[in-house]
Amino acid sequence: MIKIELGNQIKNEIEELHLKFFNDKQLPKLDKLIKDKKLKNDQSAEEHRFLRFLRKIRYQILLGTPQQHQKIILHIHKNYSLQLRKDIKKGKTKHSKASVLNNELKIVFNYNMFIRADNTDVWCAYELLNKISIQVCPYCNRQYITTLYTERQKTRAQLDHFFDKATYPYLAISLYNLVPSCAVCNSSLKGQKKFFVNTHIHPYIDSFGDNYRFTFDLADNIESLITKTGKINIRFRSDTKDPNFERKAKNNIKVFLLEQLYNEHSTIVKETLQKHIWYSDEYAGSLLKSYPGVFNNKDEVLRMVFNSELEEGDFNHRPFSKLITDIAKELQIRGWI
Repeated sequence: MIKIELGNQIKNEIEELHLKFFNDKQLPKLDKLIKDKKLKNDQSAEEHRFLRFLRKIRYQILLGTPQQHQKIILHIHKNYSLQLRKDIKKGKTKHSKASVLNNELKIVFNYNMFIRADNTDVWCAYELLNKISIQVCPYCNRQYITTLYTERQKTRAQLDHFFDKATYPYLAISLYNLVPSCAVCNSSLKGQKKFFVNTHIHPYIDSFGDNYRFTFDLADNIESLITKTGKINIRFRSDTKDPNFERKAKNNIKVFLLEQLYNEHSTIVKETLQKHIWYSDEYAGSLLKSYPGVFNNKDEVLRMVFNSELEEGDFNHRPFSKLITDIAKELQIRGWI
């Protein structure tokens, strides 16, 4: 679980483009719905009030923080009827008929339009992912999520809705509700599970960092760690005194099956120790001296040898960087002590 860090320049740029996209393409649709809403009974009057409320807070919806999104959810829960809250949501079954209000919200906060590749000359998911340049899934740090598109072919990360769009369609194109992720984390594991900022870690807010580290247990003796047949068990170790963070981290680990999946990669832990044994400080120094045009410093040698980024801010560039870094720190491998 790694944090998505955006520089101020990129943040300002994507927010400006996202807001322009909504104001140009979607805001007129919202205005038309408000204007055409027939106030024939209490239900339609409440829907009219709700749509006007969404228009009023559209900046918080589109560009607000996850904490602001959660406040919006709570506000709606407290200030609108149970019937309206039901009508906001997508039908529970695949073939159930959506309410008028649900259809209206999907017209305004149109996720299907936003993800279309033929909008790349304007603003869409492909352009967003290109600009934020997240190369590895922040939920698992296991898989690349590279974005590429040509005239005939395209591929991109999936966009997980931290607050699921079936329940909260008005957050379907909210910028910081769209988390770049791999298909395993988004579609196979998370799906429409209910996430909140006080129950799960949000990649735009926090990361496991040094509070939750990978560690391992030996099934056999220490020598088994560097043999092909030796077995180890990868797990997380908590170094936090914050019970709220602890609870959220455990929830993320459970949903994304992080311990189970990482135990399928136990060879990486073995290879990390093997490389520590094989590549001495003297060897690293000789590489640095022999290839001054290739390596500028010892950190670059370490990145090549261990196939890992060294700093948490760079973990989104290479899979398994958190695992390798955490294990290297535990083993007190040079450069990570």
